[in-house]
This record gives sequence, C-alpha cells and structure tokens, in this order.
Amino acid sequence: MRSGVVISVHSFASDPSRGVFLLLMISILVAASLVIFCYKTPKNRLIGLGNFTRELFLVLNAILLSVALLTILLGTLYPMIIAALNLGAISVGAPYFNLVMLPILIAILLTMGLAAFAHWQHQTLVQLIRDSYKTFAASFIAAAALLLLTTQQLPLLTLILLALCIWVCCVSIYKFSFGANLIHSSFAILIIGILLSSMFSEIKEVRLKPNDQLFVGPYEFILANTKSIRGENYRGLQVVWMFIKIRVTSRHYFLKKKFIPCAT
Repeated sequence: MRSGVVISVHSFASDPSRGVFLLLMISILVAASLVIFCYKTPKNRLIGLGNFTRELFLVLNAILLSVALLTILLGTLYPMIIAALNLGAISVGAPYFNLVMLPILIAILLTMGLAAFAHWQHQTLVQLIRDSYKTFAASFIAAAALLLLTTQQLPLLTLILLALCIWVCCVSIYKFSFGANLIHSSFAILIIGILLSSMFSEIKEVRLKPNDQLFVGPYEFILANTKSIRGENYRGLQVVWMFIKIRVTSRHYFLKKKFIPCAT
C-alpha cells in the first residue's frame, strides 16, 4: 500500500466518486437488511422487552454498538471541528479511544454472552445467572491459565477481556445457529487479536552506534554496521542487524533506505 501498488481504502477522501460508490453500497445493504427484517417479522404480534430476556439483550447490544459508532465518529471529527473554528490544532489518538471504548467493549461482550442463555419473552435474573455462571467461571480460569503460561503476568483488564472473548466463542458454538455463531465468534476473535497484539507489542526509540545492543523481550538486536549504497538510479543507506533470540543461533538482516533523486 505504501509503495502505491495497492490503493489505500482511505483514498476516497481525495476522490469523491469512490466515496459516493461506498455510500451507495452501504445504503443498499442497510435497506435490504431492513426490508428482510420487516418481511420476516410476524404480523399482528407485539414484541415486548421483558426483564432479562433475549429481546432486551438484542436491543442493548444495538444501543451499545451505536454508542461505540458515535464515540469513534466524535473522536474522528472533533479535531476537524476545532480546526474549522480556528480554536487550535489537537490530535485524538490511542489514549482517547482506549479510555472510552474499553467500557463499551466490555459491556458489548457481556451482553453477547448473556444473550446466548436468555430466553425469549420470559426470563428471570436468577435463572439467567444459574444457567451462565459455570461457563463464565470456566472462561475466566482458561483465560488466567493462558496468560500465565504465555506471559507470566495477569493484568486485570486483559484477563477480563480475554475471558469474555473466550466465553462468547464457547457459548456461541452451543447456543446459536451457524450464522450467529460465525458473527459472534468472529467478533470475539477480532478482539482477542487486538488485545494480544497490543499486549505483546513493544516500541522503543533509541539511538544506536555500530556494535550497540538492544534488548526487546527475549530478543537481542545488534547494530553490526552501516554503509552507503548506490544503484543505477538511487543512492541509499544499508543497515546490517544481527538478530539473536535467547539460546538460539543468530541471523543477519539487511535493511535499506533508498533516496531517488529527481530533477527540478
């Protein structure tokens, strides 16, 4: 994508025709979904929202997803609004989204898991807890064991999110149809991937000289040497890294940064 071979999905910002096409496609999908929903809805039957019923959890899930959508929209548009009003320049990044999306995400996963045990029309809180607490506790035990085996750490928020994702995946297999199982499990696996990626990723900004060492987790990087390179139509800098994993043989990696001169 950076090379220009693949066009970025955000390129509609510079080409309105792509934006119109995406808007039209989304409108057709949403309209078709509403038509199918209205067609499949039983006629002459009023659907109520009883206490702790599946209907209630479906509505709560839709509300939470709408709140998440508006939260992301606000974080995306707020810097533009501030700039348009000449009130300065701000940047909304990961700290904002992590802070506001985490409670919403926990609530969404919780409602998805509880909806699998809820009954239609009639349901009591005692019955819901009795049906769901065993799998809920087992998911927490599995998440704790997985974190201890892989990281030897047990962060509370990571444990809660991972346990809820495991819980949603497990109950979806046994409680939902294939389509609903696929959607719920895919969402939970997506959150697991984001969670583990953010947990295991490590970013360091350092200044190194040849033969300097850098330790990142169980890995050791040694800046072996640097040298200038020149090609037919470019010049650049080549960096040779020695990559060593603890108790494993080393490997060499060659990184190049090319500068292509252009006539003015």
